[in-house]
Amino acid sequence: MWRFLLTLFLSVQLCTNVSAAESVQNSIGISELSGLTEDNEEIYEIPIETQINTDDLEKIDMNERSTNAIATCSLSLVRNGNSKNVHVYIKYKSNQLMNHIKFKQLKIMTPNLLSPLTYKTYEDKSYKFTARKSGYVNIGDASIPKTVKYVRVVSSKLYVYFLSKGWVAATHNWGTANIN
Repeated sequence: MWRFLLTLFLSVQLCTNVSAAESVQNSIGISELSGLTEDNEEIYEIPIETQINTDDLEKIDMNERSTNAIATCSLSLVRNGNSKNVHVYIKYKSNQLMNHIKFKQLKIMTPNLLSPLTYKTYEDKSYKFTARKSGYVNIGDASIPKTVKYVRVVSSKLYVYFLSKGWVAATHNWGTANIN
């Protein structure tokens, strides 16, 4: 769409005494425009940052925070000494205050896709905590053999509760998780 408008604008300007390059330079406020001359029919894409109207910059409040509520979660597994018992934590980080995490299902499994073995399944869990932007939530323990160093994590319907926005779907970095 913008190419059509630029082409239309240039064709109208070519009918006047002002060169196409000067017209474009004056209309978007740049002093040098390589690749666009009267003799050259090629039109190069103009970077977005050069299309900003400097009069509009005064209207932008640079201190205004984003209204998007974003949270990412990952799993942290900590082995209890030299035993099969592993503490399972959800590590979360967000750009706004949150105080609740819930999910439909979270499975801790072997990374082998051909013959997966499930070590632990958590279903319909909800965890409430003091409002903050980042931290850990202990969701329980799992029994994982001592020889296993990492596991595969699968979940469904992971949500966090933001004080300002309510329930929002969270992104997660599941995949595989190391056992520390």
